[in-house]
Amino acid sequence: MALLYTAFSIIAHTGIPNTDKSKKIQRTIPAFFSIIATSVCVMSAGIPIISKIIILITLYLTFTTYQYLSNNKNILPEFCHGTHIFSAIAIITTLNNPSILNLQNLTIISTLLFASVAINLCIRIKFGKTNKQHIIYLILATTSTLVTLIYTENIATFIIISSLIPLAYHTLYKLLSKHRLHSIAITGFSIYPIAWLATLITYQNFFSNPHISIHLATTLIPLTHLILIKYNKLPHLKAIKPILIIATATLITIFQLKYMNHWQLTLALTAMIYHLLDQKENKILTAIAATLFTISITAITTITPVASTAKPLMVNLIALIPLTTYFIRKYTPSENSTSTSTYYPSIQRTLAILASLALWIASSAHLIRFHDSSALSIVWALVGLIILSIGFLSKDITFRTMAIIILGCTLAHVFTIDVWKLNALLRIMSFITLGIVLLIVGYLYCRKPDQPTNHKP
Repeated sequence: MALLYTAFSIIAHTGIPNTDKSKKIQRTIPAFFSIIATSVCVMSAGIPIISKIIILITLYLTFTTYQYLSNNKNILPEFCHGTHIFSAIAIITTLNNPSILNLQNLTIISTLLFASVAINLCIRIKFGKTNKQHIIYLILATTSTLVTLIYTENIATFIIISSLIPLAYHTLYKLLSKHRLHSIAITGFSIYPIAWLATLITYQNFFSNPHISIHLATTLIPLTHLILIKYNKLPHLKAIKPILIIATATLITIFQLKYMNHWQLTLALTAMIYHLLDQKENKILTAIAATLFTISITAITTITPVASTAKPLMVNLIALIPLTTYFIRKYTPSENSTSTSTYYPSIQRTLAILASLALWIASSAHLIRFHDSSALSIVWALVGLIILSIGFLSKDITFRTMAIIILGCTLAHVFTIDVWKLNALLRIMSFITLGIVLLIVGYLYCRKPDQPTNHKP
């Protein structure tokens, strides 16, 4: 019956020209019955199920290849279009028989599906057709590949390859971008969350320390992707740049939390790098940097226990990082140095506030943790004086404002707490220190009156 209907279909297509659209139905009916009869023939054959699936997909590939090679003079157009039924039956059969799925069978199916993708793309490019069959086969082939990776039972292989697939797809998209094959880029990017989720799951004691290289590789892959976009190697994918920035920052942060002994310091240094990279008014980088530094200073001062010999040094280093970043940005030429934009000054103000708070919090935490907190007012007064001096040297009113706030808190602390709780000697020392600092502040303001803020390097 399959051969008979196929013969009828060939006769109909040979006898009725493709240009005669009034008789299109007469060509379509025998082609449809021929495809159905062939499918029934294959499915009722006494052969293994995987063989039936391979035969159906191979039949589809055969007629699709014929459609491509016919140079747009296909005498069996309805028949070739209808052979998508073969692949549909093959996919349904595969889903209904999960017992046949193993690494070898899945590899064969994935290969055939990618061949289908390639032929459909070639047809669309060669003939300029608007059909979207390649999208379906691309999704099926990609899904089959991911399932195949799962069947390898090697989570490292799954993570590495699934992280590389988006990069491969986006590179292919660049080569074919003039044909507007956006589905390749979209499908590629949709795999990233799967790879990232698998990576995050493995951090839950799934991997031991020897697998640090795998986590490092999966952390750096989206960073590589981001660099390619930045340097116009993948210029058509700038829309996903913010997502890649956030994902990269998240993966790098988690990697440090897992493997770095002094992750508080490395997070602060990472925040510094993000601030220095922020030369094009990228608010995402600034937000990430501020978040990382907040986590770092909070952890080092309140949460994470560190050996007493290392803790003071780390506290001091972390407290100095935002101040160092401020001066590097201030005295290093950048694209925004001569810009009239308000973004650069606002970032410098933010860094000045962070630097002031970091010095204040770090000195207070160090004193409370390792010494008696009785001298807290004295330390605050000295910190306020230091920050005020920095404000005069940098000609930045933000530092001077923060210094006045700290000195105000010192004054309130002396008159509300120290005067009642400290012994006579410490109470006298607090008042004397505060008085001396206030005299110095007054002298500095008299000798050097307030000047307009100068944020430009």
